[in-house]
Amino acid sequence: MHDLGDGLAHAGRYEDAAEATVRAAVIRASLAETDLLTFGPGLATSLHVLGDYRRRQNRWPEACACYQKAVDVRRRLTEISPSDHEHLLPFSLHVLGAALAVVGSHEQGRTAVGEAVSIRRRLARSDPHQRTRDLAFSLVCLGGILGALDRVLEAWAVADEALLMRDRFPGSSPDHFEPDLAGLLSTLGFNLARTHPGGTRARGEDHREGRGHVPAHGRP
Repeated sequence: MHDLGDGLAHAGRYEDAAEATVRAAVIRASLAETDLLTFGPGLATSLHVLGDYRRRQNRWPEACACYQKAVDVRRRLTEISPSDHEHLLPFSLHVLGAALAVVGSHEQGRTAVGEAVSIRRRLARSDPHQRTRDLAFSLVCLGGILGALDRVLEAWAVADEALLMRDRFPGSSPDHFEPDLAGLLSTLGFNLARTHPGGTRARGEDHREGRGHVPAHGRP
């Protein structure tokens, strides 16, 4: 079913792709009722894929519902076998939180992405080579949501942490990280100037002199 859905999606037939993925999710949900550890991971994947199709159709509330169900499944899997499944839970939380922010549920989005950051920060301490990139992406997402909530100073602190991580990626920075971070810093700079005009120069000088320029595109 997933292969069929992928083929339909590549052809731009997202509604047909979604229908095929719904069938896969229904089958996997039935199987997971009796064997969650075996079929739960596939169910979570189906729910994520379905959410992505709904997102591409601009049906964001339905996408949020799919992502929430994926979070629920992966949370249950993590409770049963943390070593096998905990690293996937923050991915689901991150995607859910970002989608909630799009539909205007910023506080709920902050809670979801904040939990993703907490888990990824802990995982990165034990496996920095594999997990630091994930943590940086979630920090940028959290910073954007905090900025949308007008919690600008908290958002700056999160952006600072992500910016410091930029130099710690093994090899080059991952695709999209630098443009996303640059966009966040630009937006936060505007918001800071609007809400804290007396502190704008100091913050700008901190990033120019202490951190260096963060390019919108390219590699460090």
